[in-house]
Amino acid sequence: MKNSDNKSIALYGGSFDPPHNGHELVIRAVLEEPSVEELWIIPSSDSRYDKKPFASFEKRLEMLKILIADVFSNNTRLKLLDIEKTEQKLAHSYAIETVEYLKSLHPEKEFSWIIGSDNVATLKDWKRSERLFEIVKFLVINRPGQTLVDKHMKLLPNLFYVQTKTTSKASSSEIRTKIKLGESVFSLVNSKVLSYISSSNLY
Repeated sequence: MKNSDNKSIALYGGSFDPPHNGHELVIRAVLEEPSVEELWIIPSSDSRYDKKPFASFEKRLEMLKILIADVFSNNTRLKLLDIEKTEQKLAHSYAIETVEYLKSLHPEKEFSWIIGSDNVATLKDWKRSERLFEIVKFLVINRPGQTLVDKHMKLLPNLFYVQTKTTSKASSSEIRTKIKLGESVFSLVNSKVLSYISSSNLY
């Protein structure tokens, strides 16, 4: 990752429906970045603007709690926020609204937003993207084997690339499908999270 003068709070938004090994890889890579002070995980609300999650907010939150406790030993640099559930104005899960809300609570903090490299090309289409570029940096997760596109670095100078050490083929939609079909997802999902999914009859 390119050097940054000040440490930032990395924000990791998503549905986490369910959280899987790919999410674990991202969290590990970001926590290893010297420019990152803490990582705050922000599961989306049940009424997000683009798609409705399959599991309820409460169950997705619980799965994340299990993951953080089991895999990351409740690392104090990891925080789990429920603001997109508790704050009505954040219910549609737009990044700009979440960042502005957090900036209002913590004006002294610098924030960065975690995205996958496949999202870079559409960043300009995000709601109020120009304002978002002004107040937040983007940590772009680049997985092994992926090629970075230099033109994005020139057009969007607030991008900082983070390289994961390994890659994962896990995707939440594929995992949900496999569970529904009775296929094994043991290699894709933390065992304790998987036990919770089974006991809660999810997906």
